[in-house]
Amino acid sequence: MVLAPALLAAGRASGDWPTFRGDNARSGRADRPISDSPAHLWKAELGGSVDGSPVVVGGRVFVGTNQGVFAAVAAESGELLWRAQLDGAICSAAGLAGDDRLLVGTSRRRLYCLSTQGALLWQARAWDAVVASPLVVGDLCIWGSMDGVLHATRVADGSTAWERTLAGGIGAAPSGAGDVVYAADERGVVWALRVSDGQVLWQRETGCLGMAAPVVADDTLLVPLVSPTQLSPPKVPYLVALDRTTGEVRWQVTEARSVFASPLQGAQGLLYVSVEGYLSETFLRCQSADGGSEVWKQRLAGVVDSSPAMAGQRVYFGAQDGCLYVADSSSGAVLARVQLATKVFSSPALDGGRLYLGAKDGCLHCLQ
Repeated sequence: MVLAPALLAAGRASGDWPTFRGDNARSGRADRPISDSPAHLWKAELGGSVDGSPVVVGGRVFVGTNQGVFAAVAAESGELLWRAQLDGAICSAAGLAGDDRLLVGTSRRRLYCLSTQGALLWQARAWDAVVASPLVVGDLCIWGSMDGVLHATRVADGSTAWERTLAGGIGAAPSGAGDVVYAADERGVVWALRVSDGQVLWQRETGCLGMAAPVVADDTLLVPLVSPTQLSPPKVPYLVALDRTTGEVRWQVTEARSVFASPLQGAQGLLYVSVEGYLSETFLRCQSADGGSEVWKQRLAGVVDSSPAMAGQRVYFGAQDGCLYVADSSSGAVLARVQLATKVFSSPALDGGRLYLGAKDGCLHCLQ
């Protein structure tokens, strides 16, 4: 089975990065790489750890902090354009709806809708924290909360279109293709639901925790999973490929490992970061497209929560050692390791040959 690059989300302009991992498929792919020796162009001080991931639209970067600040920054210069104080920590990327609305969740059980000029338009509430990035499909925003409810809210006015209770908390961003949304919950169940009415099309139990967004790749859904225990992790299916239509398992890779970040499609196979063992040893790995063999692996210095992005043959991600990594997708060789802060949880956004990444130092960083 050969996997071709996933399609961009409908309405995405060339160069924009309007949602988590760039598109609704959560492909993490961009057109233009940055330098193999990245230079810092600017950093914008926002206050509070910038753990959420940036989105880039129309020359502006939008990102939130763990102090509830949601800000717009000029992509060219790093100038702060506006900031809005929301209630609760912002742990994930916003989603763009239309040309002028942003949807962003917070730890205080809220989904906010802001204009791209910073005006509050409406807010919706859940029963628990909203830590996963939303999915925007047409006039609906589909978002999960840690109470296990998947919500579909009308972007125009914040009214509820439908709600569906899943098996466990939703800490991973849903992905989508056409009229289907895919979600993985923390009870280890992967769901396919119809966007228009929330009807369950299929569900698949995995036995592991879904803590990172599944990735749509043509007719396959790639699901990263986390072991239910970290002290003595058993051998578990930590990377699973499901048939998007039926939910049947096409292949799975089983070992005492966990994957906390979404995978990528590379020319040689699937790229992902594994964390394993009592000491949380971390590796960047490449798995063949049919799941049958490992192509290469590269040991890393820090645990990775940041979902990698790719442009050309280069892979970019942050790590808990506070660095931005640049790696070669054909071998895993680390080409650059740029110290930004003490820790990086944010996933990178790529736009026009620049990379934007939040860090624990309270700054949004821009590198080229």
